[in-house]
Amino acid sequence: RQRRSIVVNLWPHIIVGVGYPIAALINGGIMVGDQDRHEMVLHFPMVAYFAVYWVAFTTPLLGFLSRYPRCLREPVVIPSLISFLFLAFLSAMSLYCCFYVHPFVLADNRHFVFYVYRKILLRSSWSKYVMVPFIAISSSCLLGDLQIGIFRIVQDLFPVVDVAEVPALPRCRTAVRMFFLFTLILVLVPSGLVEPRYFITPFIFGLLLSLESADQAELYVRSAVAVSVIISGALFYIFLEMPFDRVVDAHMPNDLSPGRFMI
Repeated sequence: RQRRSIVVNLWPHIIVGVGYPIAALINGGIMVGDQDRHEMVLHFPMVAYFAVYWVAFTTPLLGFLSRYPRCLREPVVIPSLISFLFLAFLSAMSLYCCFYVHPFVLADNRHFVFYVYRKILLRSSWSKYVMVPFIAISSSCLLGDLQIGIFRIVQDLFPVVDVAEVPALPRCRTAVRMFFLFTLILVLVPSGLVEPRYFITPFIFGLLLSLESADQAELYVRSAVAVSVIISGALFYIFLEMPFDRVVDAHMPNDLSPGRFMI
């Protein structure tokens, strides 16, 4: 009876879980469209980019100073310092070993990501490492919001371990958040193309796990709407009022319209 109840409650997920590999098998891969240009790669910096995206769009609600890595506010807190240094090391290694530039990113100067790569990440052979402190801070905030940490996990798995000022979570809750982190890596890392829209779905699921109350959720929705209106207004202004001269596309020789910036 219990198994039947589980199947009844999870049948939509079961259909997706079974249908996805079948669709991938029929399609000849998980990529849709130009498969030669959308190959699977090992692109771990995508998780780092998501962490920065997370901090940028959750700061209106959760603030930043209150989530600032504790080791930078109180260097004597050893567990926090170890965690932060470990995140910084992982950030640097991901940029060193798995930094990837998709040809589409550098082929279209209308997108903002093009300028992030050209002006920051690819400015010199070492410029991308300037991002390591920001990535480490963002990753620390992300894990803190999800209440995931090395010492927290140890305490949850081994309750006899006494870790000061690290409240334990129910095991099922911690497992769900760890599974979210696992699926986040599984979804983002194979993608070589950096597109902000790839972050939207994991961002929403992350919010569902990090918001603790209905009042907090309502406050965030109001803050998110206000921030979205401001950002959208700025983007529309840039798109409409700041065109630039561009080279005529070879496949559209009759299109002489100016270039316009977009996400």
